[in-house]
Parts: sequence; structure tokens; C-alpha cells
Amino acid sequence: MREVLSKEDLVREFLESIKPALLRHEGDVELHKIEDNVIYLKFNGACVDCNVRPESMFPMLKMMLMNKFPWVKDVVDLTV
Repeated sequence: MREVLSKEDLVREFLESIKPALLRHEGDVELHKIEDNVIYLKFNGACVDCNVRPESMFPMLKMMLMNKFPWVKDVVDLTV
């Protein structure tokens, strides 16, 4: 029998699959929360100060999440 995963588990599983690429550059991303089908992410490590994150990394990750999970309304970057 197949295990039913929560939305949080599905997103965390997906993020785990991309973490090796981020970790090679001393970065990381974590799921902060999912609320009303909006995913809130926070980047850590080298990703915080990386000039690529807001211009290409985050938009690419947002597109990947929205394509993979049709229920996603938006993805928000909480990194400050």
C-alpha cells in the first residue's frame, strides 16, 4: 500500500532532491510553511547573499514547484 504524504512532506521531499546542488555552493533552502496553498521558503548559507538567487535561482525554483504541484498558488522567498 502506498503512503499518502502531506503537502509539506511532498515539498520537503522535492527540496531534498535539489539540495545537493545548493550545498555544493555552500547554500541551502528550507520550507518555512505552506499556507493557503502558498509555499514560503527561506534560503540559508551562501544563498542569502548570492546575487543569482533573486534573479534566477528563486524564479527557477518557483517555476519548478508550481509545475510539479498544481495546487501551488504562489511561492514566496522569505530570505532577508
